[in-house]
Amino acid sequence: MERGNISQDGLGWEIDISGKLQPTWTKEPDILKIRDIVIRHTPLMAFETIIELYAENKYHKTYRVRSSNWDHCEEYMLYAYLPVYPLMKTMSEVSTMEFIRRNTSIPAPRVIACSPSSGNGLGFEWILIARPEGVPLTMKWDRMSPEAKHRLTRQLADMFTSLYKIRFMLAGIARPEDYMFDVYRVVLPSYFEGRRMQLDSHRGPYLSGERLLQAEIELEMRHLQAISQRLDDEYYCRVDAMLAEHREEIRKLYGKFLRLMPKIFPREELPTEIKVLCHRNLTLGNIFVDRKTLRITSVLGWECASVIPPWKFDFTPSFLKEADLFYQCQISPAFPLEITPSLTRTFEDIINPLIGADGEKSEGYMRKRGFVENLEKINEGQWVAAKWWVDEMTAVYCQDQNQERKGKRRRMRKRSWLPDCICM
Repeated sequence: MERGNISQDGLGWEIDISGKLQPTWTKEPDILKIRDIVIRHTPLMAFETIIELYAENKYHKTYRVRSSNWDHCEEYMLYAYLPVYPLMKTMSEVSTMEFIRRNTSIPAPRVIACSPSSGNGLGFEWILIARPEGVPLTMKWDRMSPEAKHRLTRQLADMFTSLYKIRFMLAGIARPEDYMFDVYRVVLPSYFEGRRMQLDSHRGPYLSGERLLQAEIELEMRHLQAISQRLDDEYYCRVDAMLAEHREEIRKLYGKFLRLMPKIFPREELPTEIKVLCHRNLTLGNIFVDRKTLRITSVLGWECASVIPPWKFDFTPSFLKEADLFYQCQISPAFPLEITPSLTRTFEDIINPLIGADGEKSEGYMRKRGFVENLEKINEGQWVAAKWWVDEMTAVYCQDQNQERKGKRRRMRKRSWLPDCICM
């Protein structure tokens, strides 16, 4: 067990429009301190350094660093991180990028320097990288022809086959020691968002996907118990307050999920269960391409990349999914809607054989995927839908068990895998 009793200076939480908690900055990174870091680790001089906010997401801000001297053409990017999981998350990202550069065909960023602790002049964890050549795919995607989109999709899928062919024994993240890649604790939002970082929890690594999910359920049960409905509580949000109103019923539902595990995850699968390193944020902004050839020059965004079983992760990049592409079609009428499923198939037809038998997602794979998705529904406040799924799966297994008993045509000792109390 581990308690996250650590400093998270600079991190706050606020309620977004949907009623969920989102991380927020209680102080801003100092541009002058960023300049000090840059001139210490690069050839740039202080008087010629130009620093500007380039982008930001939930957990970090990205600063573009360049020179006013045209003779110095190399640019840099500095990531300043919120301390949502101090030390572990930043160091894991550095270790992961180095592993990717050494062992796959994916062009990951070149790390120049990093500070995995906020105990530095900037007051935040940071990573300094050489800015990739080319431009973000966001600047090209809407104006690319269908043929160019297909070529890029295939190139992206071919790159990631070199990653997904690498198999691991444990589920977790890169060990943040000496920059070597060794699977260690899990650093996922479900482990650190809101109050979760402050709760006792086994955070990995895990030998099996079943143990990983069991730990997640146990953490959510502790989080459910710790939810406060006081408006002045630091971690108050409407979604959690709604869940707290049904605390006892949801706790029973978590218990049912735990009792379903022996059937969802058969013991004979444990020694051979596949685990792969997954990129969790493969968006247009995290893919850089050459301005002219549109070939991929770099893949960024390795924050929270984790080694997990395939059924716990949707491998298809968000911008290749039908809903996202349909939205892009609406703002870019020249892009034909019929190419949407074609791009998705191009990517998945290359990736699926690596994670499923003959490229087919088996019934067991889809059952595990459904298990994960319905656990997430509880976290999102849609626990009624999750309850329906559990009841359906319980009925299926009870029916299968009864048919198996009848088929044997002999009296068997009653050995139910599921207690009677699981059925409502």
